Amino acid sequence: MDFKRPPKELIEELKKYDTSGFSDAFDEIGFHGVITGVFPLTQGMKMVGPAVTTLERDIRPTAKTIDSGKAVDICEPGDIFVIDAAGAQAGTWGGLMTLRAKWKGITGIIIDGCTRDAAEIRAENYPCWVSGLVPYSVVTRLKTLSINEPVMMRGVPVKPGDIILADDDGAIVCPQDLLDEVLPRVRRHFEWEQKTKDELRRGVTDSFKKRVT
Repeated sequence: MDFKRPPKELIEELKKYDTSGFSDAFDEIGFHGVITGVFPLTQGMKMVGPAVTTLERDIRPTAKTIDSGKAVDICEPGDIFVIDAAGAQAGTWGGLMTLRAKWKGITGIIIDGCTRDAAEIRAENYPCWVSGLVPYSVVTRLKTLSINEPVMMRGVPVKPGDIILADDDGAIVCPQDLLDEVLPRVRRHFEWEQKTKDELRRGVTDSFKKRVT
C-alpha cells in the first residue's frame, strides 16, 4: 500500500508536542488513537513520523511467509517501523536490525510485542517502543504475514502513512486526514500549557483554573 509522506515542515512542528496533548485533542473529538501498554527502552526520547507497518504472527507449523527484512527495505528516511505482533513473546527486533534501520535513516520502531538486545539498542541511542523484553529469537517462532497493510496496535488501527508520535508516556497514532481537525486543538493545548507553566512558576493560577475550553 503506497502512501503520501507528510512534509518535513509538519514533522518538525509535531516534534514540539507530546502524546498528552494529542490524547486531550482526541478526547475532544471522540477519537481512539492512544496506543497503551508500550514503553520506550530509553527515557527522554521522542519520535515522530509516518508509519510503515508489518503484521507478525505465530504460525507454527509454518506456512507461506514474507521475509521481515523486506519491510525494512521499503522504509524511507524519517519513517517509523510499526510491528503488530499481538504482544507475542518473541524478539521481533534486536541489535542487528537496529543497526540496519539506523543506517537507512528510519526514525524509530514501535512494537506490540517484544525486542531483545535491549542494551545494544540503548547503546545505539535508537528510539524503540515495545510492550516487553525477551531473549527469544523470532526465528522459528514468528513470521511476517503482511507489509504496509493496516494493522492493530493494542486495539488501535494503524494504516501506512498514519502519524506516529511517541514519548515517555507512550504513543499515539493520528491519520493524516484527521490532522486538520486534531492539530488546531493540539496547538491550543500546547499554548495554554506553556502559558500556565510560566504563570505557575510565578505563583499565578489564573490560567490553571480556567483550563482548556
